[in-house]
Amino acid sequence: MRLPHLATAALLTSVLMLSSAASAKGCCKMSITLDPLQLAIMSDAVVVGEVTALEPELVMIESYPGSGKVAHMVAVVRVDEGLLGSKGLTHLRVAFIPQQNQFGGDFGFQCEQNERSWRGPANLAQGQTGCFFLQKHAAPGLFVPVSMGYPISKSSFYYSKQISSVRNILRVVEKPVEALQVKESSDRQLAACALIMKYRNQRRFPGRVAPATEAVSAEESRLVLKALSEMTWGEHPFDNNGQLSVQNAFASLQLTEKDGWRQPQPKEGEDHNTTMNAAFAKWLKEKGSTYRIQKMVDFGGKVD
Repeated sequence: MRLPHLATAALLTSVLMLSSAASAKGCCKMSITLDPLQLAIMSDAVVVGEVTALEPELVMIESYPGSGKVAHMVAVVRVDEGLLGSKGLTHLRVAFIPQQNQFGGDFGFQCEQNERSWRGPANLAQGQTGCFFLQKHAAPGLFVPVSMGYPISKSSFYYSKQISSVRNILRVVEKPVEALQVKESSDRQLAACALIMKYRNQRRFPGRVAPATEAVSAEESRLVLKALSEMTWGEHPFDNNGQLSVQNAFASLQLTEKDGWRQPQPKEGEDHNTTMNAAFAKWLKEKGSTYRIQKMVDFGGKVD
């Protein structure tokens, strides 16, 4: 399977989000960007659908481990198209903490002193349509929105572009080895960063214990590391905040001396990025062929 150019889609999505935010509030500049690619990677379920109802009864559940139970509303989301983790489901129950809408507008941003900043979790409303990014809750049959995970609204002018980039990145999650073998190096590199983000993201998940780990296949591990080796330390090729970058991916592996890794100590006047590039290349040559990337599995079971 030949994937569309994922890197191009990622960059285009970021530009479009910045442009749409600036045009929505002419005086404002974007200070925080929510990247649909990152939201899709961190999701257990991604669905296109509509909020058909809000349940009349609140549910008392934890927002994160140890928080104590707090009241959540539950939105019923009809699944028109399941992109991830919703096979066979026609509706999902999504719990959220209702927030007072002080500022109005879409996407949960406020405008103050020419800056647009994140103002907290989103409310879900009956009739709301779009693409929803969700994680499983420990309570049976419940999902919660991904942290800072506003849905992509179907009313957005750029919805088709954004949903296209989400579909592309989810193909990586579904068929990782295939995605790591496509022709374009930028697509392979984005796939590698996305997979490590997916596998190594230790979420503060409501009501769950610390996750166990298991090794990915030797072939997939080798292909991920090979794609990372083609990248340049210090560059952010796919997103402004560097979540999808070689340095962040490498840090997520949490290598130790048991893995043959020793943190280099740059000498005075040496460039840190150059030093890390060389150290990573040396480690790959000596240990990369036998190292297996460890994937965090769902707290007591896998998340499909």
